[in-house]
Amino acid sequence: MPVRFHENGETPMDRKTFIITGASRGIGSALTRLCLEKGHAVIAVARTVGSLNRQAESNADLEIVQADLSDLRDIEGLAARLRSLVAADPVLVNNAAVQDDWPFGDDRNTVRSIAGEITLNLTAPVLLTHALCRNAHVRHPVVVNVQSLLSLAPKRTASVYSAAKGGLRLFSSALDMAGQAGRVRLLDVYMPLVDTDMTAGRGSGKIAADDAARAIIDAVGGNRRTVHVGKARLVAAIHALHPKLAAALLGRM
Repeated sequence: MPVRFHENGETPMDRKTFIITGASRGIGSALTRLCLEKGHAVIAVARTVGSLNRQAESNADLEIVQADLSDLRDIEGLAARLRSLVAADPVLVNNAAVQDDWPFGDDRNTVRSIAGEITLNLTAPVLLTHALCRNAHVRHPVVVNVQSLLSLAPKRTASVYSAAKGGLRLFSSALDMAGQAGRVRLLDVYMPLVDTDMTAGRGSGKIAADDAARAIIDAVGGNRRTVHVGKARLVAAIHALHPKLAAALLGRM
């Protein structure tokens, strides 16, 4: 059978089922749209699903799951779905995130907000990864963690977010080093600043959400364990040689 090509000359990826968290906005929304355009099935997970429901009305490849992944009950519901999932080459994209950008001692930090930030950024990806690892019915599963450079060098006004992303980085590394992910391929994709609601009013030189989405799909189609997108490559290299300089650069984000 001859190899088929897209109009732009790219070799198409085999059809997969993408489970995308945070699918209603930013990178998640762009990734959902791009996956559907490329002929993949998508299970779109979001707290607010109005716009996704409208998309699903005209696309049978799109399934909507409404869930608040800062709530352990909703995480368990989605985890149960992943444990019983029967799908071709599932790709779990742990994309949903929240960053409270103010000093730790600020009155806006409460027990509830801190717990929610940790749960969404760290607990949910860990539990969802665990669920996919335990599913013996799927072949070639992939877990993509949309990572932040703040997991390498924390930001003073985002200590909880930085700690959670650092925990996620170490979780992936621990599973990979110990061979405990089983059949699951782990993939960490480090992003520079992406132009989304979460980064509004911060930094400059941001990449578009569509570019971030394309980078994720390219990473899934590749064979690397860790991928740095755009300027993230340079900052990671600087961090390896001069951690204090990298921390100063990231502190401006």
